[in-house]
Amino acid sequence: MKAYYKIFLLYLSVVLFVSFWVYSVFSTDLFFDAKINLKNSLSKNLFLDDNKLNWNTVFYSSTNNLSKYKINSFCKNISKFIGRKDDIYIFEFKILDKNCKTNFVYLERDKKAIKKSFIKFNLFTKSKLFDFYADRDNLSLNKLNSDLEKLLEKNKKLLEDKNVISFKKLKIQRKIEELKYQKNFLEKILKQRQKKFITPVSWYKINHNKNKIPNAWRPYRASYTDWIHHGWDVMAPLNTPVQALAYGKIIRIVRDFKFSDLEKVKRKNLNKNDKTINLDILRWNQVWLKTASWDVVFYAHLRNIPKSLKIWDIVEAGTKLWEVWISWVPDKHYTDYHLHFAIMKNPKIKRKVWKYDFLDIMNWDWYFKNKSSKYILENEDNIFE
Repeated sequence: MKAYYKIFLLYLSVVLFVSFWVYSVFSTDLFFDAKINLKNSLSKNLFLDDNKLNWNTVFYSSTNNLSKYKINSFCKNISKFIGRKDDIYIFEFKILDKNCKTNFVYLERDKKAIKKSFIKFNLFTKSKLFDFYADRDNLSLNKLNSDLEKLLEKNKKLLEDKNVISFKKLKIQRKIEELKYQKNFLEKILKQRQKKFITPVSWYKINHNKNKIPNAWRPYRASYTDWIHHGWDVMAPLNTPVQALAYGKIIRIVRDFKFSDLEKVKRKNLNKNDKTINLDILRWNQVWLKTASWDVVFYAHLRNIPKSLKIWDIVEAGTKLWEVWISWVPDKHYTDYHLHFAIMKNPKIKRKVWKYDFLDIMNWDWYFKNKSSKYILENEDNIFE
């Protein structure tokens, strides 16, 4: 009987302990959850890499005092309690992490999230906007620009209405700033499309040697690639700075390539994709730059690609990004220091927008594909400064 009594006491102790723990962790939040309601926010959008638009204001109603609460997120942020009016509590917060992927914030107290306080936002970055605009043709962009202009004018007129209450005016002002930001970004895309490419290697002009331009033959690799030169070689000394030839976005980086990696080249039973992948291996360290004109530039045989450079970074034309190295093809003693770059022409297939993968882009036509060397040399000035 005593053994059963001890087991009962042990069971009771465990139940009481668990009950106390559950109560201490959840009961307060549950109590306050019932009395907190999300009322509004200044905007549903956050522009993470803009210091004017990476903040927002949210409003909660509660019969409890929320002045000791704060806004939190799973991304780095700062929060401030602004004040209250009657039972409405106002909080301001700013997301500091430009790479934030969690699109909601919430109220917390003593490091405990309040369940009914979660609010979801639309997260925007320059990288995301770049894709949204750059993968459209000029006709579509001009229409979008016109639509944004109409929305701007509409909201400016609303702001002039004397009957609009103060909170609504704040929302309209925020809307105007967001529209301006998007419109300015879109107009930059359109403006950049009108510009010619600069040389990718400072102080070195585009090569006019017929063996260093698109469509030159490469018979030594005929058995395992398409054996055609897709771009230009710019001969320059080792470690010469290489720059972005246009405003654009980094979409691929290959670092730390070794001569032994050439063993990955497949040489038997090849299909088209095998040959394409082989060609990619021969290019060693690479950076791919997606330009404002939809096209993608392949930079190859690179050295010292900075660790700070990341996929999805937006770069300006002329930005130094890496240095000239060596191709080591066909062998490790082949010391031809040069930059190889090819410009791949986006086919603009609407169903593929935002869905192009690595092999899709590798198989795009390159600039001047199937054109004679005479034609290329006579027309290079149409695309390069």
